[in-house]
Amino acid sequence: MLFTEERVGVAAQGVSVFNSPKGSYKKFNNLTEKYINPSELQTQNNVIHNIETTTFYDDTLAWTKVSFTYKAEGFEKYFTIGNFNANQETKTKQVRKDFEHPFAYYYLDEVSVAPNNKVYKTDVVYVFKNVLFEFDKAILIKESTEELDKLYAYLLENDDVFVEIYGHTDAIGSKKHNEVLSKSRAKAVSDYLINKGVKASRISWYGYGSSRPKTTNKTDAGRAINRRVEFKLIKA
Repeated sequence: MLFTEERVGVAAQGVSVFNSPKGSYKKFNNLTEKYINPSELQTQNNVIHNIETTTFYDDTLAWTKVSFTYKAEGFEKYFTIGNFNANQETKTKQVRKDFEHPFAYYYLDEVSVAPNNKVYKTDVVYVFKNVLFEFDKAILIKESTEELDKLYAYLLENDDVFVEIYGHTDAIGSKKHNEVLSKSRAKAVSDYLINKGVKASRISWYGYGSSRPKTTNKTDAGRAINRRVEFKLIKA
């Protein structure tokens, strides 16, 4: 994501350099280095925010959500989405073998910018509000990703912070089963963050079973509170 003070890619009379000329493959010729190399951009201020990922966006059927937190410097008026690395510095993956020339294109939908009001403190234990699992399993349900993605974005912007994940259960079931389940659920949360791009060395996970209840286990409401996953951020 390239943030700039001025609009990028506008030639004379406001015509964009990204307009495709006639011809098939020649339409890539107007993407000159002058306009895709940030060091040569004809703009006053610019900064690149690299979106870290360990996987390719190669699903041709489903949408992939990409989000991050960016701390603005004050000049940002425009942003450009793309790959700004040289070809030799760009990792590639062959998805289709029936194309003569190597290239990639993506459909973008629902691009939005929202203020970030979430600031975590270190050495404070937070309870995930909507990180949920399938019944008696360590499989995250779809609704869990939004809250986990917020934590991922924070960790991405604060690379000097480590995180500990704590799994807890209610008192239903054997002590051994609850310990295993709580550890598995804490590990599932850790694996999600690692698969998003957080280094495994920054994450620790623990399972406490039913040994640390927050409230009574004698009611359904109490047991629901005790079944939880928590996290704590630690400064390096």
